[in-house]
Amino acid sequence: MLINATKNMLRGQAEFSMMTRSAMRIHNEEQLEFVLDYVLGVLRKSLKEKELEVSGKHIIEKCNEYNSEGTPVSYLSIDSTEFGLLFTLVRDEENDILSEDGTLAYVYNVDNPWCSELGYVLYQNVQGLIKRVG
Repeated sequence: MLINATKNMLRGQAEFSMMTRSAMRIHNEEQLEFVLDYVLGVLRKSLKEKELEVSGKHIIEKCNEYNSEGTPVSYLSIDSTEFGLLFTLVRDEENDILSEDGTLAYVYNVDNPWCSELGYVLYQNVQGLIKRVG
């Protein structure tokens, strides 16, 4: 169970990640679920006309369908694109999120869940922030 100080820290990191469009470090599945539910809650409040039926637990379950090795998610990025709002869950077991070849990640599309997929994504260090660029 997460303590209040950890929850406050994760809320701040999630807000910073959304504002700067940068990846945030995730240390365990409990933190990941908390952050996903927090961001979805913020979206529910700001998009009153739009119902979001998804939960952090559901997104993690979908991501885990592609994880036969049990590798934990280590980074999360939140991006708004012309394709919809995307949660990118990166399992960076080799610590190579900045690899020029990309890193394998599950991308959950909040607006169009049927477009969610496993694939390679590219990140770069931009002024000290890890940003998804492709």
